[in-house]
Amino acid sequence: MIELTFTLPLLKHSAKPIPILDSQGNQVASFNRTYRKKWVEVVSKLPIPILSEGVQAFFEKKDLNGVSHNGETIKVEERPFKENLFKPKWDVTHTKISGEEETYFFQDITKIKTHGRFIYNKNNRQFTLEKNLMDGTTYIKEDGVLITEIARVRSLPSPSYIIKSKEMCQISLLEIAVLHQICHLQLKD
Repeated sequence: MIELTFTLPLLKHSAKPIPILDSQGNQVASFNRTYRKKWVEVVSKLPIPILSEGVQAFFEKKDLNGVSHNGETIKVEERPFKENLFKPKWDVTHTKISGEEETYFFQDITKIKTHGRFIYNKNNRQFTLEKNLMDGTTYIKEDGVLITEIARVRSLPSPSYIIKSKEMCQISLLEIAVLHQICHLQLKD
């Protein structure tokens, strides 16, 4: 079993890099939120709720970038507004250590906000991310079998999580952290 921890920034709209730490406290990777337009980032951080919430609802995209110390990178981009009318979707571009680049599909299929569900299609395999807002735990399953658990260790002042992943998991730990952050942003827990 592999265990990693990360703590989200205090401000949800922060573009500050979020370090991913191993059990000894060494940084093994990091990821951060990105904005396609600078003005959207500035307005979303304003203390004027009506203006900032309106901009977030119509112009803000939930995009992230991640990089690992071994050379692995990941870029998640939300699809255009027309494609996201009913269910939000993302394109996940994963660059492996060897430099090989692949694109995968991530979709929100949540019906009840307190029990968020997301589908991640990778290499003709389907992974389900189930987020329980009540206890703050996210489960990643393949064909109903639990392969990774992301538990909230602390809620205040900023949420801190621990990833417990089995050795056989086909999703990299950087992918797991970034996909969890997308779930966190989407459900606004």
